[in-house]
Parts: sequence; structure tokens; C-alpha cells
Amino acid sequence: MYKKAVHTVSIVKKHLDPPKATTYNFHQKLKRFAHMSRPWQTYDSKIVGAFSLLPGASTLCISDSIIGRSRNYPGATYYTNTIIARKDYGSKDWDKATTANHKEFFQTSLLYSPLYALNDFLQQGPAQFKRLARGNDIDTIIYNRSSTEQVSILINKKNKEVLAVAILHAHELYGDNLKLFTYKGYTSGMSAVYPTAIQAIEHDTVTSDIHIRESQAILSAEYIIGTLPANYALQAVEAKSTPEIIHTKYNDHVHFFELPHTDERLLVVDFKDFLVVAEAPLNTANGELIIKKAGELFPGKPVRYFMFGHHHPHYLGGIRAFIHNGTTILSRPEDTSYIRQLASFPHTITPDILALEPRALKMEVLDAERTITDGTKTMRIIHIGDMSQHTDDYLVYYFPEYRLLFQDDLGGIYKDKPIQPASGRQKGLYDAIKKYGLTVDIIVQGWPIKSYGYKTIFPFGDLEESVKAMSQK
Repeated sequence: MYKKAVHTVSIVKKHLDPPKATTYNFHQKLKRFAHMSRPWQTYDSKIVGAFSLLPGASTLCISDSIIGRSRNYPGATYYTNTIIARKDYGSKDWDKATTANHKEFFQTSLLYSPLYALNDFLQQGPAQFKRLARGNDIDTIIYNRSSTEQVSILINKKNKEVLAVAILHAHELYGDNLKLFTYKGYTSGMSAVYPTAIQAIEHDTVTSDIHIRESQAILSAEYIIGTLPANYALQAVEAKSTPEIIHTKYNDHVHFFELPHTDERLLVVDFKDFLVVAEAPLNTANGELIIKKAGELFPGKPVRYFMFGHHHPHYLGGIRAFIHNGTTILSRPEDTSYIRQLASFPHTITPDILALEPRALKMEVLDAERTITDGTKTMRIIHIGDMSQHTDDYLVYYFPEYRLLFQDDLGGIYKDKPIQPASGRQKGLYDAIKKYGLTVDIIVQGWPIKSYGYKTIFPFGDLEESVKAMSQK
């Protein structure tokens, strides 16, 4: 069946492959799942530009601009079988890229032409071939790019056109993640047949909508890479640091776990008969690591509650480990449906502990404020929401006995610079402290703990000084 699949792909590739370098103009509506105010909210952009395909789809050159409010910001891309070079929008310099970036760009290349999927199938060879599903009108070719990524190419046999490319891959938070590329409106250009409308769909959202027209102008590779350094090369992927937890005892009640491999600090609160954990970064494995460390340090005390300062992956990525642990998840109403999704997403490609041993989600909804106490020790959970200038669900944790406030990422006070005028996030944090009448001496930050040069434990006076500096601008 592999030879039949190769034959089918070769016929379609010949039909779609331009015999000479061909340039296409395009305009694109792009929706990116970014660190936004609410779960599944997208950052929307409009992009215009041109790209050129060389025979065999061996090279992709892109010259485009993202449309800003007052001006456009140009970018450039050069992609071949062996290299990826990208100049980000508005930047004068080429980004440094790794071999992993080159592999990941495969999905981006599918936004411009299905030829890159056909090429990739042929390059992967018979060892990665899974099957050919033959239908009356449509053939589906399925192959693996890796142990965690499977590609399906849907081909209209009569018209010799690629209808869609589906990529199923393992995502550490979303599990078995499907991304679908569709190709419509095929037309005969001056050089070859090409689709005029390409969409990418993920999580039931059209994340990219591109419309294409062949151009008589020529966008040459030489024009794109004219400023690329002669010694430019892909960099090796840095070895991942070994996951570990560094425990810091603030006092008998409050403890910090630092995870250097994620640049994160999280909060563990020791009550008489139970523990509270706030934050777990990125993935289930980190959640398991946190639970294990807590069990070693506080034997016999269950983690009764898990919460997250806001819904971004650095703070709730490990939530599935706590669901498996039987921990009650404390969530703002804004996030409850998102938490249910994270708990129920299938993880069959790379199963985590919740996929291997399913457990029911236990969740309680947080009001504007909640106090957790064992009669002697107290922790206040306060929803400051959009006052954070970051997310609608934002929480901070206050310990009145110690005049201590823990927050995720609003501080931004530099270590080795004079205090700067407060950013929107800093001013929002200050206003929230004043609004709720909190007496704060020390502020602790969860992320980042090493990068950016920020103080991560600092006196309230620093924040207050930054707010005062706003009036001195």
C-alpha cells in the first residue's frame, strides 16, 4: 500500500507543483491562542504580503507585514528542507532558530501550500507510513512524523487536489490535539493549479484564514535572504534541565517550592491537618513532582485544595495530577468550564497519570474572597480580576499574620535598576492592595524567578515607589 500511496502523492504533486518560481499575494486573518484575559480567547491580527514557491516546493520565501493601528510591521521568512530563518515583525535582525523550530515550522508551511505535506510524506519514507484508506472519491494517506505526531492527507482523486491535512499531536496540557488545514477554491494560475482559500482550524476555532492570488511580480529568495548572515545556521536544542524542586521554608505556615526548569515558584501552605498548593506549571509531570515533594516534607497531610492565580499554563498546567490525587480544585466561575475541559481531554498519544487512572474532578467555585483556616492559621484568597491588567480571573493570596502577599506575575521590579514608573500590572496590584485594605510588608512573585532580572521577593515599599514615580514621568 505504501507504493500506491507514493504513486497517488506523486500524481497530485505534479499537478500542483509550479514549474518555475511563482509568487502569490495573500491576506490573512490570524487568531492565536495567547496569554489573554480569558481561556480560549484569541489575539487577532491581520497580515498582508507575498510568498514564493520554487519547483518541488523545496523553498518557501515570505515577505509580509502585520497591520498595526498606525503602521505596518514587516517580517520575512526563508524555509527549506534544512533551514528556517525568520525576521519577526518590526525587527531588523534575524531570529536565532533551532532544529526544533525547523521541525515545528512544518505546520506553518501548510498555511501557504499543501505541497509541503506531500513533500514531507515522501521524505518520511516507508518506515513512517501507517496506511492508505481508499474511498470512491477520496484517498486518505496516514503517516507518522514522530511518535507523538500523526499526519493525514485527504486527496480528491478525480481533481488531483489536496482537500485537507489533519495533524494529531500530543499537547502537554490539551492532550490529543487536532489541527486541521483545509484547501478550497482551486484555480489554474499562470504556472500551476493552487488553492485560493486555506484555513487552519484548532479547538473549533478558525485560527488562520488566508486568501491567495497568483502575482506577476517576483519575490526572489535572494531578496529575502540578502541580509541573512553568511554563517547563519540552526542551533542545537538546549538539553532540558532535570526537573527538580527546591524547598524554601518562609515560616512554619508558608513554604515555597521553586522549579528551576520552569522558572517558577509556587506556594505550599501547611495547615494543621492538610495542605494547600497554589500553582503548578505547564504539565501533569510537574504536578506529580509537586505532590510527591509535599508528601515527603509533610507526611500524612493530604493536599486538600489546589488553586491557580490565573488560567495561563505556568499556573495551572499541572492540574490533572491534582485531579488524580483527589484534591479539590478551587476555581473562579470564569474558569470552571475550562477546568472541566482540561480534566476530560483524552491523552492517548502520551498518556499521563489521569489518563492511566481516571478520577472524578472535585471542584469548588470561589467567590470574590475566601478564607482558609484551621483555627490558628489563616490564608485569604482574593479575586482582583481585571484590576490586574492581565486576566479576568486573577487571584492573590494574603497572609495577615505575616503581612505577606503572594501573586503570580504582576511585580516586575528590577533587581539592578532604579525603581521605574509602575506598569499597568504594577499599578493594578497596588490599587487592589489598597482597595481590600491589606497591610503588606512583603510581596512574593511566582514567575519568573531567574529570567528578566526581576526581584521576586521585595518590600511593598518598592511597589509603592514605582506608583509614585508615575507622577514624575
